[in-house]
Amino acid sequence: MNSQIEDMELLVENGFVKKFDSGIVVIIHWNLHNYIQKDRFKATIYQKEKQQLVLAGKKYVMKDECTQFVSDVDTNCVSILETQDSIEKNSEEQDRLELAGILNEIDNEKVRAKFESFIKVREKNHSPLTPDALRILIKKAYGLTKKFSKPR
Repeated sequence: MNSQIEDMELLVENGFVKKFDSGIVVIIHWNLHNYIQKDRFKATIYQKEKQQLVLAGKKYVMKDECTQFVSDVDTNCVSILETQDSIEKNSEEQDRLELAGILNEIDNEKVRAKFESFIKVREKNHSPLTPDALRILIKKAYGLTKKFSKPR
């Protein structure tokens, strides 16, 4: 490259690149603007430097500086893993509440118990049922009962 040392320092100062002591440079937002197809991807030979980085969204951040992601808007560090776990837990809890609400709409106790058992089996198999999927199953089950209850 024909860039001047001052140009590189300016990029580092403004947070566009991270320069390691070894001389290796990482473009912080590379993943935001670029994509490599899986069949063309080749892992870096600079594993020592790569192990010091965490990909937060599409931005590289240093593990040792902050195992947390600092947003460009807010300067407070927020743990990536804690945030991700929190979002997943909130989503799971919201789904559980919604599933319970849907089940409460079923008047027949035996039918409700069967659906509750099915939901537990799916959770046990690490394939939890979504509220939309439960609604579809109930609708299909209701359609089947109407079909089989018609006089022939």
